[in-house]
Order: sequence, then C-alpha cells, then structure tokens
Amino acid sequence: MEHNAVALTGYIVRVIPVPIHLAGRRATDWEFYLHLRVGPARRCEYQDDARNLVAVVTPPFQPPHTGWDLESLYDLCREQARVRLSGWLLYDYLSRTRVGRSRASAWSIHPVTQIEVWDARDRSWNLLR
Repeated sequence: MEHNAVALTGYIVRVIPVPIHLAGRRATDWEFYLHLRVGPARRCEYQDDARNLVAVVTPPFQPPHTGWDLESLYDLCREQARVRLSGWLLYDYLSRTRVGRSRASAWSIHPVTQIEVWDARDRSWNLLR
C-alpha cells in the first residue's frame, strides 16, 4: 500500500516544525508535521492526541516552490479551515510506538504534494499555492 497516492479531508489541529539535516547542506531545513482530524477543534492544539492523523510537508514543497510556509500552515490551523491534503502514503514504522498516544496510525501522508482549502460560499476546493 505504500507509495500510493492518497487524499484526506479534515482540519489541521496541530503544526509541528521539525528540524532535519539534508545531505550536502550545512543549514538546517524544516519539515512541518500537520496533525489532521476529521472534525474541527476549537483552536490549534499543543498536546498529543491519539485521534490525529499525520501529514508531512517536506522542503521541496515549501517556499519558493509554494507558499506553504510555517505562518500559512498555522493560519489554516487557527482558522480551522477544512482542508484536503494530497500526497503519498507512507508507513512510518518508527512511529508505531506513538500510535494510540500522539497519532491514530503509523500511516501518514509523506510528502504532502497538494493542499486545498474548502470555500463554503462557492462550495468548491481552492488550491493553496
């Protein structure tokens, strides 16, 4: 099932910037872990929750390639905007120990290749660029 394209609809309830070191680069880059839930939360959350599904925005899908910087991802969380995240399915075997504590499954969308935001007025999905 790994490496299949997938799209998941929900609400971003947590954004976690995680530093990574890419081979051949001195500077630290970031991945953004997005915790997604089926229903909206009252606000962005800071604690772990076993209901969260995980999606990862990797450096190739961040500025300047897209407008998906930390602030724009936090805005989606703060607004509790309904989103559709698309990307590739990945089984993260290292996260199996966190299933039931900080995530619902070891499966994640990694990397996220497309983010769409629901416009209730127009009843349509709009691509986040």
